[in-house]
Amino acid sequence: MIERDYIMRMLQMFFDAIAKVLNRNVPGIVPDIPELQKSFNEMYHQYFHQSPDHYYGMEKEEILAEIENEGYSEKDMYAKMQMLSELLYQDAIIKNNLHERFSLLEKALYLFEYLDIKSRTFSWDRGGRINEIKKAMTEVKISD
Repeated sequence: MIERDYIMRMLQMFFDAIAKVLNRNVPGIVPDIPELQKSFNEMYHQYFHQSPDHYYGMEKEEILAEIENEGYSEKDMYAKMQMLSELLYQDAIIKNNLHERFSLLEKALYLFEYLDIKSRTFSWDRGGRINEIKKAMTEVKISD
């Protein structure tokens, strides 16, 4: 029970941090992309103890293998995967470089779909995010 509470707190803190960075509920505010990128970079370090470049340079299968081989319990592994996939997605949508955007979207989608298949927890949010990523990937390919 303590482990589950810890995981839930970590997830809540992470998603609160994402929401705070994005300020999506404040109408009329134009996002400061360099500031968003700086915040996301800090989140890679804080929550994953890696630089963003670590994940940028890896293939999606390598990211999954790294997470699987870190020795976490299944719940912790899925929590980390959920957090990383969300961060990769949020990072992708602020990228101007279409190749970088597509690469990050592809990695996020891979992790979200893995979670959707393997996790015993059903999530409407995850299904919605998968659809958003697929749509974003299509838009990147169209404009590429």
